[in-house]
Amino acid sequence: MKSIVLTLGFAALATAGLAQQSMNISHQGANPDELNVAIGEEITFVFGGGGAHPMTEGWGDGSESTPEPFVTQTVTSSDPETTFTLEVEGIYFFHCATNPGNQNNWAKIIVGEPDGVEEALASALRVFPNPVVDVLNVEGNLGDAVITDLTGKIVLRNFGSQVAVSALERGTYIISQGASQTVFVKQ
Repeated sequence: MKSIVLTLGFAALATAGLAQQSMNISHQGANPDELNVAIGEEITFVFGGGGAHPMTEGWGDGSESTPEPFVTQTVTSSDPETTFTLEVEGIYFFHCATNPGNQNNWAKIIVGEPDGVEEALASALRVFPNPVVDVLNVEGNLGDAVITDLTGKIVLRNFGSQVAVSALERGTYIISQGASQTVFVKQ
């Protein structure tokens, strides 16, 4: 079983060692902001400097959309490494609770069987700009995605790679297409 290493802070990729995947999370943001693992594959968060890094479920705006609860994983200078696994397939959204408003530190882990990870990536939705005022660009939409508010009410459907959102009220919305979901904030 190979390990996946998420390096937190300013640590160099050399900290990750071997041929492991890594995610550097610092005050400048997560790089990359997405990690793909198989079900049950070990994931290690490594402390890279600064204060404590409590990596917690959901986006920093308070919305949560993970297949099962993502237990907060904290690394500090006195506890520099934690390893865990995710046993349920899906997309796990997380952020550093120390600075939840910094959207650069919002990231996700896509968990699936080796073939399922590729399928999840092929259907993954990406949106920008986020937050948005007028027009939201949607990558990965095959035409059957819907936008819901946080109560689950559908507010938009049948849109393509761009959708006018200026008529929506300010708030957080979820775009769903099959098992793929992503969150955006309307300003």
